Amino acid sequence: SLEEWSQLTEFLGGVNKAGSKLKSKSGWFAITLDDDKEGNGTNSSGFNALSGGSRTFNGGFHDISTMEGNRGTWWCSTQVNDDFAWGFYLFGNMHEAISSQTNLSFGHSVRCLRD
Repeated sequence: SLEEWSQLTEFLGGVNKAGSKLKSKSGWFAITLDDDKEGNGTNSSGFNALSGGSRTFNGGFHDISTMEGNRGTWWCSTQVNDDFAWGFYLFGNMHEAISSQTNLSFGHSVRCLRD
């Protein structure tokens, strides 16, 4: 749920630090040459997030080797209305972990958890 993603993000130091702690140590590429924007994370959380690209609203795909596809996107189980649900995003050129309302016509990954 959005609440669970938010709790995880806060536990890992907040939006500005959580992305780096969630991302795997390899598999992400840096879009800029700025050392502060290095693509890989520390995986100190054990989540081991990988870039998975994304599916666009019209059925196209953003390849993980492109700037548009250098991201990991996951659905939250929290739906906003019949057309939107919350999504959770990590990007290769950012250390942040971002939540956003997303149209259900987009394609994101899911992560299954056992209660």
